[in-house]
This record gives sequence, C-alpha cells and structure tokens, in this order.
Amino acid sequence: MRIFITGGAGFLGRAIMRRPEMFSPDPVDFTVYSRDESKHARARAEFPNTRFILGDVCNYDRLELAIAGHDIVIHAAAMKYVPQGESNVWEVVAVNVDGSRNVAKAAVRNSVKRLVGISTDKACGPVNVYGMSKLVMERLFQEATTWSDMAVTLVRYGNVIASTGSVIPLFRQQAQEGLIKLTDPKMTRFWLAVDAAVELIQYAVTKAPPGVIVIPRLGVYKGDDTGETPDVLQRLSPVALTRDSALATTPTVCRSSVAASKPS
Repeated sequence: MRIFITGGAGFLGRAIMRRPEMFSPDPVDFTVYSRDESKHARARAEFPNTRFILGDVCNYDRLELAIAGHDIVIHAAAMKYVPQGESNVWEVVAVNVDGSRNVAKAAVRNSVKRLVGISTDKACGPVNVYGMSKLVMERLFQEATTWSDMAVTLVRYGNVIASTGSVIPLFRQQAQEGLIKLTDPKMTRFWLAVDAAVELIQYAVTKAPPGVIVIPRLGVYKGDDTGETPDVLQRLSPVALTRDSALATTPTVCRSSVAASKPS
C-alpha cells in the first residue's frame, strides 16, 4: 500500500507513520508532501526510508505529479491557527479551500482509491475564518464523491494533545506563574490523544463508508475546570487523555445529502 500525506512532516503525519501496521498487514510506503523544510529535516531523521517531496498544495501541477501511483491520500496540510487566519484571510482560502480542491482533483485524476480529509470541530457552526474554510473543504470533498469511484471520507475532531501549537505548554507555564488565562471562562475544549487521532484516521481509511464525516467521542475540558491547577494539569496529561479520549465505541458518522445523491 502506498499512502500520500499532505502536510505529512507535521505532528499528525509523523504519528501516522509510526503506526503503519494500523493501515495494512502488508508493507506501507509513505510519501510526505509538505512545504516546510525544517519539518522535513526533522521527519527525515526519524523516517529515513520515507519519500519526502517539497511542495505546496496550491501548486496543482506539482501535486498531481506527486500523487501519481498512490493508493490512499490523507490531506492534513492546512493553515490551522485561528488568530492568524483572521488577519490572513486570502492565504487561508488559498490553502484550505483552493489547496483542498487541488488535492481532490489530483486524487481523482490519479485514480486514488480513497481520499481522507482532516477537518476540525471548528467547522461545526463556524465563527472564524479557519472554521469556515474547513467547512468548505468538507463540502468540496463530499461533492468529490460524485466525480468518480474514489471513496472520500472526512474526520472531524478537536485539539490533539501536545501537537504543534498546542495550548498545553502555555497552560503549564501559566500554572507555574500562578494564573491560567483563558479567552472565556465558559469555553469548552475537546481533546484527543495522538494515538486516538491515528485510530480515527485508520477508521476513516479502512472502515468508514464513502462520503461521511467521522466524528469521535472526545474528552471534554471546560474552562471552569481551571479552578484547581493540579486537577487541570492531570486532565491535560497524555495518560489521562489516552484513557478518556480513546475510541471505545464506533465513532459517529454523518452522511451529507451531496454524497448520498451520487448516481448509481
């Protein structure tokens, strides 16, 4: 099996490549497609036998050539930071919307068997540019199920603990200083351990029906829980989240009217 991961040099891509046995009993060849040279260097040191391609999802011609010959495409490349997205709307649309459309089109033209899009809980009733762009990505991918026989699925989840840009190191630093600062004390965060994130993607690749959005049952952290600092750090520990966020039961799947209308 050959698996192509956009943005694969990042935290999630590296976690996927550590668990190839989850995707196939046969050998799995990964290809990482990413525009970040420093992340490439770090990932290449850990996975010396993996193929790495420097490229941008906004460059359709290079993307189409790179995807050729792969069985599975996992689309993880995105602009993910909410504050930066509010002040760089054009770039968010270029990467998260136009880039996602490029990935879907290139996958179809290369007869890829399955395309999996990585989305976010912020795509549900979005109130910021990042969430809006991911909602459009979801609809683009679901419409792509009508283009060919390629199976298209999406996964939507929350904050992956200890991932790049995770708020946990900041919370720990603030706890040492005596005060954890929140945007809103009534906020709710949905947390996912990295192992559970990989399990979710494995479910989308191997078990989920085409055209659905796979939504896991996540661990929840409420802003009011910061009243007890030691309790908060325990709630945010990898051990606790591995226990609370594991996919103990089958995730929820949501089928779109677009996907359901595919002609037989």
